[in-house]
Formats: sequence, structure tokens, C-alpha cells
Amino acid sequence: MLIKRLEALNERLKEMADLTRSMLDDSLKALEALDTDLAARVADSDELLVNQMETWNLEEAIHVITLFQPMGKNVRLLVAIILINRDLERIADHAENIANHARYLASPEPQPGSGHGAPREIEIPKELLAMGEIARKMVADSLRAYTDEDEGLAKRVIAGDEELNDLTARTVRLLIGRMSGGCRDGESGDGPELTETCWRLALIARNLERVGDHATNIAESVLFVVESHLHLHHKHEIVRELEAMRKKKRPRGDG
Repeated sequence: MLIKRLEALNERLKEMADLTRSMLDDSLKALEALDTDLAARVADSDELLVNQMETWNLEEAIHVITLFQPMGKNVRLLVAIILINRDLERIADHAENIANHARYLASPEPQPGSGHGAPREIEIPKELLAMGEIARKMVADSLRAYTDEDEGLAKRVIAGDEELNDLTARTVRLLIGRMSGGCRDGESGDGPELTETCWRLALIARNLERVGDHATNIAESVLFVVESHLHLHHKHEIVRELEAMRKKKRPRGDG
């Protein structure tokens, strides 16, 4: 009975993971295409469903622990499910935030002295688009590591978080430069609107960085299940371990 309940709970978690990944994909598509309808669906419908799934999964996990008092790998799996359940809900929250920013950016820009708006001229930095791809891959890989109990893949997700952090810093610096160049005192035209646009793009970058953090958390939960050891706050040790493995595999004479 315990195994059947665990399997059913795992299936529900995977359904939630699929929806969360879809939300992240769709929020980024809405940003690239400036699609208000797609952004609205992510922010208004999908987010509500993910919240409902999170509540059901948590309640079921608590019931299973209370009823069966599992031990060993089963209890580690239930703890991981509870942690991943929370991380998925937070990823969905960040996808909702991105969708809401995309919905604003897709809305017409107000025109002074007119009741109408004009389409915004928005240049999305290639660095921000690259961040989206990295964040999506981190989430996908962390969930595949969970499904396959792939310790190596989980460690690669954790090690890869540094790349996303570095790209976040570069993207935000770029956007701050755009803001400072377009809203100096005495300038006319798009100063305030440019500032708002760049600020929202910077907030999207920050949300993507947090998505990477939650993917890292999922990977750490995978290691807890597989190794029965918590790897919280040990990212740098894992990076060094993987680098040492790469050097060991590198053929002699390769600099």
C-alpha cells in the first residue's frame, strides 16, 4: 500500500512538473513574441492550477508519512517530494512574474494628448534570451535527474548555476546602462518609458536567476535521495569535484 501511494504521489508531482515547465516555456514565448493572450493564460490560469497541485501533493505526503511511518529511502523520497513540490510552485511563481512583465511590455505605449497607444519598441537583450534557455535547461535537467535518479546530472545542474548568475549580472549591467543613457535630465521622448521597459527586463532577469536557484534545489534533493546526504550550500565543493573529474579524464598533452 505504501509503494502504491508513493507511486501515485510521484505521478502527481510529475504532472505538476510538466505544467510548471510549460508555464516557464510559455512565459518566455510570450516575452519574445509580446503575446498578451499567452501571458494572460500563464499568469491567470496555469498559476492557479499549480497552487492547487502543490496543496494536494503536500497534504498527501503528510498523510503517507503519518499513516505508514516510512524509513530509509522511502522517507528520503517523501522529504524530497515535499521539497521539490515547493520548488516547483516557486518556479511557477517566477513564470507568472515573467508573464506579467511580458503582458505589460506587450501593451500599447501611452501617447501624450491621445487616448490611444502605440506599439512599444523593445529590444530584448540576447543575454536575457540566453538566460531563458539556460534556466529552462536547468529545470528540465534537474527533473530528469529526479526521474532517473541520476547523481551525475544533478551535480552538473548544481555546478551550472554559476553560469546563470554571471549572465544575470551582465544582463542587469547592460540594462542599467540603457536606462542611464535614455533618461538624463532635460532629455525628451522615451526617457520614462525606456526606464520602465529596462527595469521590467531586469526584473525578468532576476526571476530567471531565481528559477535557476530552484532548479539547483531540486538537484540537491535528488542527491539526498540517492546518497542519503544533504548537499545544501555545498555548490562550490561540487564544482571542484566535477572539475577534478574533467581533468582526470582529459588526455595527456591537452594543455
